[in-house]
Amino acid sequence: LLRFYYSNNYTLDKSIFSNMSSRFIVKGAIYFPGIGKNHSISIAATYKKEPHTNIYYYVDELEHARGFVPVYYDEESVVRTNYQLPLVYPDAGFAGIIYLQRIRLNLFMDYGRMKNKNTSILNPVLTEQSTGAECLFDVNIFNVLPLSLGVRYAAILKPENYKKTLLRPWQIYIAGSF
Repeated sequence: LLRFYYSNNYTLDKSIFSNMSSRFIVKGAIYFPGIGKNHSISIAATYKKEPHTNIYYYVDELEHARGFVPVYYDEESVVRTNYQLPLVYPDAGFAGIIYLQRIRLNLFMDYGRMKNKNTSILNPVLTEQSTGAECLFDVNIFNVLPLSLGVRYAAILKPENYKKTLLRPWQIYIAGSF
């Protein structure tokens, strides 16, 4: 039985004082079952338009291509694909402080394209492409706070097109709902 789930949302932010700032975001995602039990495939896309002429800049909610330092452009679009699977369920804890529920693997491929209306800058159009893997440790802190601790490696496709300061191939991160 093939089942899937999708989600989408859009946001339009405007300044209350005339046209000082504006932003438009559209997000969508679709999820499919993977090859094995508890495997999943997801495809997510995001489009953001926020002019650099804004007097006020909103918090950046765009999930950029993994492995890159976020660079802000007038228009940004990103497509992210993921294949997630559990590796092991250790179900182990230590003194009620930390509980390790699961270790999982996420294989990904990202594509991002950014455009600036200001063509006087060096790169009016920038393309980001990466592929890689994440190892995630799903834990509970004090049996109350669920977190995912992750280690990520992103292989940058065509790295010669970027300054080394814009690349972040190895990352350690914490994901959770606070």
